[in-house]
Amino acid sequence: MRCGGWCSTAPPGGGPTTPEPESPEGADAAQAEFYVKLGRSALGKGDAAGAATNFNKAREFDAKNADAIAGLGEVALAQGYFEDATVHLEAAARLAPRSARILTLLGQSYMGASRPKKAAEAFKRALKVDPGNETARRGYEDASRAGGD
Repeated sequence: MRCGGWCSTAPPGGGPTTPEPESPEGADAAQAEFYVKLGRSALGKGDAAGAATNFNKAREFDAKNADAIAGLGEVALAQGYFEDATVHLEAAARLAPRSARILTLLGQSYMGASRPKKAAEAFKRALKVDPGNETARRGYEDASRAGGD
């Protein structure tokens, strides 16, 4: 990956041979959400490295936290690493298939990666979840004009 390893899709602390951690409960889930909020705050301030650090910290508490994985995708998207963003956002969308926000970000990453057909599909899914999502609507129109539908 071009993102220097901070955006690894493997669970923190190991690769595919590491057993999946049990579902987080109580304190672990709260800690994961805490770090997701810190990551979003850092991303909002333009601190991509700080955001990635916090999203990865959230994954230490909950490796399957869709918001943390999507956050890593959003960091990659903001930095123009569209293929890396797509990997993260596809994973997040599998974990949270009814998240219009994640589906919209996925559509944006596909557009950045010059994959308008996949972008149109992601935006269309986002619109099914949230018909009033103007970002998804504009994205769908742009993707369709670019040959996506």
